[in-house]
Amino acid sequence: MDSLEEARSQLREGNLNYAYKLITDEIEKRASKEAYEILGDVLFEMGNFEEALNAYSKTDNNLKKGKVMVSLGLYNDALLELGDLDNQEAHKLRAFCLLKLEKYEEALSEAENFW
Repeated sequence: MDSLEEARSQLREGNLNYAYKLITDEIEKRASKEAYEILGDVLFEMGNFEEALNAYSKTDNNLKKGKVMVSLGLYNDALLELGDLDNQEAHKLRAFCLLKLEKYEEALSEAENFW
């Protein structure tokens, strides 16, 4: 098993500190978008949202960046990041952000996309 798969496995098992060590060692050797995404996942699970956002910024995963922004209360930024992603999770996150921003009609319209 390569180090990326091992880090994913440790993350799934809840061994966050070990997963963090594995993935940071991997990034030192050869940084990749996949490695940064795993790092972001580990940091997110650890509750370190700012660093998770930094790691996700080195990937193309706008959905995960949006999730972190929502966790940080950055609803307008999350809406921008989620852009026009067309999947159920993105619609739910956008609806939630719009509710938090008290844009109820827009939130209802967005919610209709996942009902």
